[in-house]
Amino acid sequence: MGLTGFLLVATVWISAGIFGLYIVAFYGRNYLHGTMENWNVYALPNLYEKAYPLATAGVALHFLAVGTYHSTRFLWGPVILEMFGF
Repeated sequence: MGLTGFLLVATVWISAGIFGLYIVAFYGRNYLHGTMENWNVYALPNLYEKAYPLATAGVALHFLAVGTYHSTRFLWGPVILEMFGF
């Protein structure tokens, strides 16, 4: 892989990591502090409905999984590239 390919892969991995950390930090923090109404104000309108706590927990779990996936991919990306000789 040449320099251009390396820079492309690095950019994708870094952006995925930043995205994952943002998801965990924003949505996770609001879920843990009980301020899920911020989801509606700052991100996705009508995402949080107080009358449906199980749905809120499901959305929070989904965001945690996606954030963890992206953050983990960010951390292991260089290791995987090295394993395959890139």
